[in-house]
This record gives sequence, C-alpha cells and structure tokens, in this order.
Amino acid sequence: MTDAATPTARAVLTARVFSFIAPVAAFALALYGFAFAGQFWRVIPVMDGWGGVLFLEHLWSAPYHHIVINQHNEQRIPWVRLLYVLDFSLFEGRASFLYATLVAHIIALAGLLGLIIARGTNGMALMFVAISLAIFTAPIQIMNLVNPPLMLWWSVDVFSIAALYCATLAIERRSERHLALAIFLSAMALCGAMTGFITVALVVAASIFVSPRGSIAACCASAILAVWYFIGYVPQPQPARLNVHSAAGIISFIYGFCVQIGTFAQGLGLRTCAITGAAGLLLWSVLAILFLRRWLTTRFDAATACLLAVAAFCAISAALSTYTRAGAGMYAMTVSRYATNALLFWIATAGILRRLHDHRIAMVIFGVVLLGAYFPNRYEIQTTAMQAKAATVVTEQLRRGEFDRQEFAKIFPAEFDMSPTINYLRRNKLSIFAD
Repeated sequence: MTDAATPTARAVLTARVFSFIAPVAAFALALYGFAFAGQFWRVIPVMDGWGGVLFLEHLWSAPYHHIVINQHNEQRIPWVRLLYVLDFSLFEGRASFLYATLVAHIIALAGLLGLIIARGTNGMALMFVAISLAIFTAPIQIMNLVNPPLMLWWSVDVFSIAALYCATLAIERRSERHLALAIFLSAMALCGAMTGFITVALVVAASIFVSPRGSIAACCASAILAVWYFIGYVPQPQPARLNVHSAAGIISFIYGFCVQIGTFAQGLGLRTCAITGAAGLLLWSVLAILFLRRWLTTRFDAATACLLAVAAFCAISAALSTYTRAGAGMYAMTVSRYATNALLFWIATAGILRRLHDHRIAMVIFGVVLLGAYFPNRYEIQTTAMQAKAATVVTEQLRRGEFDRQEFAKIFPAEFDMSPTINYLRRNKLSIFAD
C-alpha cells in the first residue's frame, strides 16, 4: 500500500513529460519572437538610433571622457555609447554588432533569472530560462526588440539583477567580496540608465546586513557615483510629468502605476491592466511578508531575496516613469519601451511564489503573462512595420544620392536637419554606405 504523500508513477511521468515539453515549447516561442522582431531590423538608424550617430560624429573632436559624461536626454548612457563606438569602429556601423549585443543582453537577462529562480533545484533551470526568454521576446515590447538604443533598458536590468544577487549572497554568506562585486555591478547598472540609482540604493541597504565596513564602503561608492552622475548634469524639461499636487493627480498616479505593472494585459484594456497590476503588487507584498517571516524563523535565502529586490526595482522604476510620463495620458503607460520592467516584475514575483509557496500557481502566472505578452496592442506593431518599410525606402534613396525630407521624417523628426550627419556617413563609408 503506497503512502498518500508518495507521488504515483503516472504523476512522476506527467511531471517528466511537462519538464521536457515546457522548455522546448518556450524556446520555440523565443525563436519565433526573435524572428518576428528580426524582420524589422535595419542597418540605417531609426529614431533614437540617429542620436548614436550624432554622438559619434562629434566624438573624435571631443575629449575621450566625452563618452562617459555626455548626456542623452535625462540619462547618461556610457554603456550604450561604448557599444555604438565599437560597432562603428570595428564593423563600419552595419548594426550587426549592435543587434548581436541586443540579443546577448536578452539571453543574459533570461539566463540570470532562470538560474536564480531554479537555485537549489535539479533540472529546473532550463525550464525557467526558456520561459523567461519566451516572455522577453514577446511582441508586447517590440520597440525594445528592434531599436539598439533602447538596449539601455536591457543593460540596466542585466547589471541590476547581477548586482542584487551578489548583494543577497553577501548577506547569506557575510561576504565582503560579494558585496564589492555588487557595488561594481550597481555602478555598471547606473552606466546603463538613471534607474541604476535604484539598484545602488538597494545594494547600500543590503550592505547594512553584511558588515559595518562593507556598509561604509557601499555608502562611499554611492556618493562617488552620485557626484559623477550629476556633475554638469542639465535637468531636462518633462512636459508629460503628472501633477500630483491634488487628490485627482494622486489617484491618476496610482491608476497609471497599476496600469504599467499590469501592462501585459493591455489587449484587454486599461481597466484590466490596472486591476492586474494592483493584484500583482498585492501578491508581491504578501510574498515579502512570508519571506521576512521565514528569514526570522529559519534562514535567509539569497535567491528569494534577490527576486524580491528585483520586483521592488521594477515597481520603483514603474512609479518613476508614471510620474514623468502619465501626463501624456494613460495609454503612455503601456508603450512597449516600458514593458520590459513590467514583464520582469511578473517573472520575479512568480519566481518568488515558486520558491516560497506553490510551484503550480507560479506556473499558471508564467503562462498567463506569456499569453498576454503575445497579444499586444496592434498599433505599435503597425508603427514598427511602417518605420521599417520607410527605412528601406530611405536607404535606397540615400544610396542613389537622393534625399526625400518627407520620407526621412518617418524615421527621424523632420525639425532636425540631418544632411550633415548623412554626409558624414557617406564620406566615411559607414552604415548603409559601407562597402
């Protein structure tokens, strides 16, 4: 007679079949996602990509530290700048290196998440890597899959997750070496985008539980990073900033915040996004309490703590972008460039649930997020397709020596005269003019 707690042969077989089919299906979806995005890849820069060319055009006559301190809107993005320099210096600006590094960032992010979620379990890492990769390549964030300049969102997430995992390992092992690595990686996150400051703050908070010396070192490092970032910093106008100095503004902020967290459900409307986002934040709060209880009563788990910190990072990022962008309307909260952190929030939260409580419910969440991510708002897909078509037309025109300002305005705002920059590319045989 078998024990009721002992799994039956059928249950074991079902689990094994699922553990094989799930990653294969997820990897197939990820390949489809890359192929779908790849049809829109073009050599000629589109929109923000011209900012990289403008930077390079003036880099050689500027001091070399220009790459580190040069400001792009409200961001300092030396990591992405460096990748552009490498692409134009070593690969003639053909964009092949940029797209390869974009794919590498996505794979690295999925790989880190999968390994952290599966820590301590045998044979589960591949499944969670595959599921994360399938979610990150979904069309819901098409702009982040086809525009190399938006690699800044992927880079800050990769470095942030690595930094937070090292920080939680430092707590678990009381290791100042892990803390030092976490500080370095948080600095790299700040080189990706301004939201890296959230990572720096979380690493400083983690250092309190490591050692007094480590805490002092983390505080000093964060001060140095802040000085570097804000020396010569020029505040940028924020015309879409939300007014939160009234009850209506606060309500709009909360609503927009929830919409952005639940953006994977955008195919069902803003109200569904808001409800889904609120449910996700509530679930994260409950899981945070469960984790604290387990930490106080049994032991500290670095992987679970890291996932909690990652979800907190995403939530704070969403709050900041809601404050600076929601004035343009609630649909601005569901644009694809902000979808990466929303998806990351749900992957991290489902990973926490899987580690703390219930594997099956976590898998249901993964499935729902994946399903929603493949049914995005069609407007951005159509816009991306039109830009890719226009990029092809402009490429052919420029190679013939023609310049149609009206057509070019489809891939870069018309109020800027890009003739000198195009001549720079032609003169140096770069990008579409490379042999």
